[in-house]
Amino acid sequence: MNDSAPAPEDDEPTSITEKAKNLRKKHKEKMIFAISAGLLVAGVLIKQAMDQSATEGAEDTESAEDVEGSEDTEDAGAASGPSTAKDPRKSPVEHEVSGYTRTFPDGRVIDIAP
Repeated sequence: MNDSAPAPEDDEPTSITEKAKNLRKKHKEKMIFAISAGLLVAGVLIKQAMDQSATEGAEDTESAEDVEGSEDTEDAGAASGPSTAKDPRKSPVEHEVSGYTRTFPDGRVIDIAP
């Protein structure tokens, strides 16, 4: 690297903090520009993400209203693809649950009914 900083008179190596201070003095304007540009890009990306999520939320609301307004809500829900959070949850198919036993530390065994 091409350092234009003067070497210390007593031949001691320059510390990292001294090098950082010298770099900051030499490139102050470039650093301010780079930081500002980075913040600007981050702000634009955040705004786009917020706008995109807002439009997706509006589309979900509109499609839910369309499904609720139709006469065949079951057919429309099945044909629309994956279910959304606004669709009512279908209860699971009933199944038989078998009982089990529990053994206590004192040796007692009891049946637990479903």
